[in-house]
Amino acid sequence: METRVPIARKVLAATSALAIAIIGMTVSSPAASASTTQGQSALDQVLASRPFEGAQSQSSPQAPPGAETQRIEFGDGGSMSIVAADGQRLTVQAVATSQRKSVKQSKGNVKASTLNVDKGHSYVFAQRGDESGAGFVVANNEAAPRSFAFDFTFEGRPADVVVASDGSAVVMDPGGHVVNYIAAPWARDADGRQVPTKYSSLGNRLIQHIEIGKGTAFPVVADPQFSWVGIFPVVEFNKAETAFSKTAEGVLTVCSRLSGGSPVGLAACAISAVQIAVQATIAHSRGECIRLAPAPIGAMAFRYTGGYCR
Repeated sequence: METRVPIARKVLAATSALAIAIIGMTVSSPAASASTTQGQSALDQVLASRPFEGAQSQSSPQAPPGAETQRIEFGDGGSMSIVAADGQRLTVQAVATSQRKSVKQSKGNVKASTLNVDKGHSYVFAQRGDESGAGFVVANNEAAPRSFAFDFTFEGRPADVVVASDGSAVVMDPGGHVVNYIAAPWARDADGRQVPTKYSSLGNRLIQHIEIGKGTAFPVVADPQFSWVGIFPVVEFNKAETAFSKTAEGVLTVCSRLSGGSPVGLAACAISAVQIAVQATIAHSRGECIRLAPAPIGAMAFRYTGGYCR
């Protein structure tokens, strides 16, 4: 007997023309060695990792409509905002106990704002030319904490940050619309070696955790990078579709039936089928459902309740 999957879908799109993503980048050349970073400023240490290799310019074909009208603003207390032409604002605030003001500076065509929290670590927000801005954490020594946090607000109200199946995350406005995604993080030490890192979230707070080992060479630079990216729709699965998607085969079956007009195509589902199935299994066990959203490679899945989850 043929198994029939009840297909009912809902595609959401945020109404704002403003978006932000935090993107882990691959550095194309080794970072400066530990011996050459002595005495450098936090911005110098960030620039040594060549952090803008994957940044989008406002005129890039990959940039969303309206990107050329967006601007980046640095706040005095360790924050960065992307502001649309109509004034809508998405802000990322470094979470720090320091009451110091950020120091704004420029090096070549890079504009930056640095918050030196203490001798152990600093936050740096930077932008090169008309390219997308970025946020960085510089851990200077063993005294640095092992986790660093950023709070997201949209139009002055707390957003919601949810970590997805592949280590990335999504940011939603207070109305529950996805305003963008946060790609999986990276961190490197002064010798260019990868440092294990991951995200967690709590409400509107994104927390990046790093694992410092005996051989770690300080300083360690951990990146989120903010990109010009458009508000994108998501596909919501109901409970029946979620239950059917607990295997990679089930994911492909559901995606194939949803692919017509869906923002998440069958090819993207195929690339991420295993990760989607894992999230579907967790969601089904908890009485939840999954959402799919486009990612730079494949698709990402995250869990939700209420609304179409029935």
